[in-house]
Amino acid sequence: MQGMFLFSGYMSTEPAPDNGMGQIEAAHYLSHWADKIVEHIRKLDDANWDFPGVFEYEVTEDFGAYLRQHYYELQSVQWQEFLRLSQKFMGRAR
Repeated sequence: MQGMFLFSGYMSTEPAPDNGMGQIEAAHYLSHWADKIVEHIRKLDDANWDFPGVFEYEVTEDFGAYLRQHYYELQSVQWQEFLRLSQKFMGRAR
């Protein structure tokens, strides 16, 4: 499910310059991120966090749009942005 929301966000925005990936290449690229996001959500679930909304809409989809616009950033920088979005979202829970 995370992959679907990543893809939705990814396709909803303009690509980075010279990022000519088609939908198949984009789906393959995003599958790596979907697995990492599932792991992250499992950790939040294990810590008994109360989710203040729908994570997929408010974090995963936004991250998909970010990835398309920042395709050439280092993956470590991209992941830091995901963590920032997640922390902002989860900060509303407490």
